Amino acid sequence: MEAKDIAPQAAQTLDEVLVDAINSTGGAIGEAVDFTLTQAPEVVEQLLMWHMMQSAVTNIICLVLAILFVVVPTKHLKKVLENNGDYWEWGPVALCPYIPFCLTIMCFDLVWLKIWVAPKLYLLEYAASLVK
Repeated sequence: MEAKDIAPQAAQTLDEVLVDAINSTGGAIGEAVDFTLTQAPEVVEQLLMWHMMQSAVTNIICLVLAILFVVVPTKHLKKVLENNGDYWEWGPVALCPYIPFCLTIMCFDLVWLKIWVAPKLYLLEYAASLVK
């Protein structure tokens, strides 16, 4: 075989390999798009559930702390007053200023409510925050 005969064969083989590579890449991209489209609703649902639970747990913790910041000082104050204690024994009463802090967090962290009432609005705001 001469060099003239080998070059067209190699070019034809290279063309076939290139066409196969392009076709397989296009097929893989199509499969990836199909996979993404089928999984997108579940991913969005899980994202909403995660953010809703994260917000709800924060609110529950703040509510429990706010209740504790009322109950503990009140019980301690009753004991101090029953024993005719002085002002310096009122240590747990110092927890009372934390009540507004917990209530403020609860008021401003209403993500769970937004997801429950208007999930599409939350998704739009979340997507906008990602773009920024």
